[in-house]
Amino acid sequence: MKNMKTILSTLILASVMFAGAISPTLSLRFNDISNADNGLPSPDTVLGLKMDLGDNISAGFDSNNGDFRVYLERSFVTFGMGNNSDDEPHFTVGANMSYLSNLTFNFDYVINNLNDDEDQLRMGLSVSF
Repeated sequence: MKNMKTILSTLILASVMFAGAISPTLSLRFNDISNADNGLPSPDTVLGLKMDLGDNISAGFDSNNGDFRVYLERSFVTFGMGNNSDDEPHFTVGANMSYLSNLTFNFDYVINNLNDDEDQLRMGLSVSF
């Protein structure tokens, strides 16, 4: 938990010093869609902050139900790392597709090689304010 506080405070400090624009994000995320038997699983609400670093690159963090992720995003790809609700590490690699200036479709591959969980696919719909 102390590491997360350090990461969060460093991210906030860096965002104040270097960021062009900081925007809150709200997402609906469907976890583990490849193992869903009857359609999509129920969505999770994800809250976060995203900061513009220039040249169509942004960085930020998001959190939901105990999951926490810090990510780096280009216009079409996202790389992230964080902890799941059991405080085990996970990494994400994903694709983004922007529909409007603030509406984005996300498709992530969650890599769980450092714990006993299986890898999973998840998709989400994000809105930046």
